Amino acid sequence: MKITFARISTAAISAVLLGACTTQELSRNVYNGVKNRNEALKSTPPDYSAPRAPGYDEYERERRALSGSEPGK
Repeated sequence: MKITFARISTAAISAVLLGACTTQELSRNVYNGVKNRNEALKSTPPDYSAPRAPGYDEYERERRALSGSEPGK
């Protein structure tokens, strides 16, 4: 079977588009997974522990505010 330039181009463009769409979700899932793991490993009572980590959306908002970047950049 001969692989044509059109098929290779279509596959490459599809991979880039799918990758761009999933980057945000991947970041969100990694952040939430680490946050949940850290909370599960805490052995101190909740009254004496550090404040709960912010959600991903709040984290992104603060990160962008501190770095001065805008969404999509």
